[in-house]
Amino acid sequence: MIARLTDRPLRPLFVKGFKNETQVVITVLQHDMENEPDVLGMIAASAAITLSGIPFMGPIAAARVGYMDGEYV
Repeated sequence: MIARLTDRPLRPLFVKGFKNETQVVITVLQHDMENEPDVLGMIAASAAITLSGIPFMGPIAAARVGYMDGEYV
């Protein structure tokens, strides 16, 4: 599921006509075991693609939002 959450916002930002096969692998080396590292991975993937020189109309931002007791947290 995390791969899909990362792929969906990134894929449309590659310029039209870019046909090279591109793969982004996110590897988390360490985290605090309390918070999920998926948001950080999405931001890191966007930064890596932006810095790579690949024609990309990014970067993106990501945040985790929850809904509890009728309010966003």
